Amino acid sequence: MINGSAAIGINNQINMECKVIIKLSKLIIFYTFVICST
Repeated sequence: MINGSAAIGINNQINMECKVIIKLSKLIIFYTFVICST
């Protein structure tokens, strides 16, 4: 049981980090598109 709950906590942390990385990559793509289009 302890290992299961620990695995769930690690998965939640990885999911949060992935969401942050996706948001950052979207911002970078958006800014590069704006800079290249101007």
